[in-house]
Amino acid sequence: MWFSHERPDTWLAARAPVLRPAGWLTSAVARWNMRLAGRFDVVVTSAFAQDESARLGVRSIHRVPLGVDLATFRPGPRLSDNGPTRLAYASRLSPEKNPGAVIEAVQVLVRNGTDVRLDGYGTGSALAGLCRAAGLSVTFHGHVAGRAALVDRLAAADIAFAPSAAETFEPSVLEALACGTPVVIADIGGAGELLAPGAGVAVPPTGAGITAGVDQILSWPVADRRAAARAPGRAIPLVDGRRFDAAPTR
Repeated sequence: MWFSHERPDTWLAARAPVLRPAGWLTSAVARWNMRLAGRFDVVVTSAFAQDESARLGVRSIHRVPLGVDLATFRPGPRLSDNGPTRLAYASRLSPEKNPGAVIEAVQVLVRNGTDVRLDGYGTGSALAGLCRAAGLSVTFHGHVAGRAALVDRLAAADIAFAPSAAETFEPSVLEALACGTPVVIADIGGAGELLAPGAGVAVPPTGAGITAGVDQILSWPVADRRAAARAPGRAIPLVDGRRFDAAPTR
């Protein structure tokens, strides 16, 4: 059994953008995957991941989506409506996660006169460079210990981000939605499979695309977008008759 958590072609392209246009990268990864995948039953978490295995001719593919604990990740109190728009990025700070595009979007929003504040939760190899580029509207909090603390921060945010084009499945999207927080996600990768109308937008994973996504969500009534984010069977959607939720672990 082979558990396929990543797509090497998109992951490598995200880690090394200079290689993205190179046709040899795709063909080399495909040859490597074919040698391995043909020997196993393959388990994937999304249609985006399944597509790669299907193209390689893998005959035995099992799609098993991940879940989110709706009892832990739940809506909570927001900050004052009179303050700035609160944005949240909760993920590893590394190139394939594309946090730089979020920083760029915040800078554009501020220049355009939109009062926003970004809180970043997580750490990683890109942190030092992001700190130099961020400016006054961004605060990096580092690793957040404990789910309860993270839930409080996600629930208090107005919009959360999942800008990576390399993800086959993005649990952070489900976690934000379960907290009633709409999301701006990349329109490439597996995150789009988790999004329902009114719960957020899928945009090109660039600073300009993310800026447009934030502007679009802010044009929606607050109560409507937060209700859509949490609504069972919508933003926590159905796949093969099952919701993306999971029983609490003990």
